[in-house]
Formats: sequence, C-alpha cells, structure tokens
Amino acid sequence: MTHPALQAAADGCARLAQAASTVGSPDPIAAIKQIDYDPQAVDGYVQQLRAAATDLDKAIEEHEKALAEHEASGDGSASDSANAALTEELAALRDERKQLETLVTEVEQVAKRMDELARAASDQILKIAAQADPAVSMVLDGSWLDDVTGEGAQAEETVHRAVADIIKVCQATQDQVSELRSELNAALDAAESGGGGTSGEAGTSDGGTSQQGPSDGGAAQGG
Repeated sequence: MTHPALQAAADGCARLAQAASTVGSPDPIAAIKQIDYDPQAVDGYVQQLRAAATDLDKAIEEHEKALAEHEASGDGSASDSANAALTEELAALRDERKQLETLVTEVEQVAKRMDELARAASDQILKIAAQADPAVSMVLDGSWLDDVTGEGAQAEETVHRAVADIIKVCQATQDQVSELRSELNAALDAAESGGGGTSGEAGTSDGGTSQQGPSDGGAAQGG
C-alpha cells in the first residue's frame, strides 16, 4: 500500500495519463508509483520497536524485584556478588531502554517527515494536473488535431510539459525519501553499535531489542 495522498495524486492524473499516451509522453502515474514510501511499513516498524520496549520494561521490572529480594534476604559474599551482578544487569537494561526510546523518537520523526513529503508531492502533482486539464481535454476529444500549429500544438506541448514537471516532482520526492531512509539506517546502526541489536525479530525475553527496519526501494523514474 502506498501513501493515501500519493494514491490521490495518481487518481487525479488519470486524464493526464490518457492524454500523455495519446501524444507520446511518459505515464505520470507510473512516475508517482516510483515514489518508494509505504507508510504502513514504517508504522509497523515503530510498533515493533514499541513491542521491544514493552519487553524491556518487563525485564527491568523482573530485575528490580529480584534485586530487592536479594537485598532484603541475602547476606555474605555470595549475596554481595549476586547483588552486584543484578545491579550491573539492571543498569545495562535501563541504558538499553533509554537508547530504544531515543530510536523510537527518531523513527517517528522520520515517519512524520516522510508523510509531509508525500502530502506536499501530492499537492504539487494535483496542481500541475489541474492546470493542464484544458489542454488535456483538447487532446482527449481530438480537437487538438484540428490546429496542429496553433492551439493544438500548444495543447500537446502543455501535456508534455505537465508530465515532465510531475516526473521532476516525483524524482525530487524520492531523493528526499531516500535521504530520510539513510538517516533511519544511520540511527539503527548507532543503536546497534551502542549495544541494542537492530536486525532480526522483536525484542527477546532477556531485554534484547533486535529489529528490522523498512527495506529500501527504487527511485522515481521518468520515461
């Protein structure tokens, strides 16, 4: 599933796409579909991170209870050693939880910026298509062929130009989406090097936060 705003842009270019086919211009809808942003994939990844955070919270709670029990009932060097080990493990879990929360915030910020990009691109595309619609009407009803050097030629040129402008918007948007994905990958790498694994499945029972980020995709292409 693509972003709803991008789907709306594709729907709004239906007539332009038909006219483009008539005059031999690339398909603007195909260019829109090349914008590689699936909001459900990003949102699903955020939910994975949230699930891992919940697992960490449970692990932290268990360690806190165990440490409290040891401190209340234990004595001797063996107990001191166990308390020290539990304290160290608890500190590590809390640190990992803090890092994970930072990662969640960064992913959510990336998702918000991607959403803004998709909506902005849709607005631009729909505006271009609307401005070109009078020319599109001439092409679709065939009247442009009645005056191939005057208004008909202008209508044909308008369709070509509108498609080219839409392709530019799509390419620019995809470039920005790719940059944001690079930021996301950098955040994942930083989290992994900081002690929380970031590849594979959801968080483990011992507090691990291994995750898998959204996959990369193709850039926008113009014919």
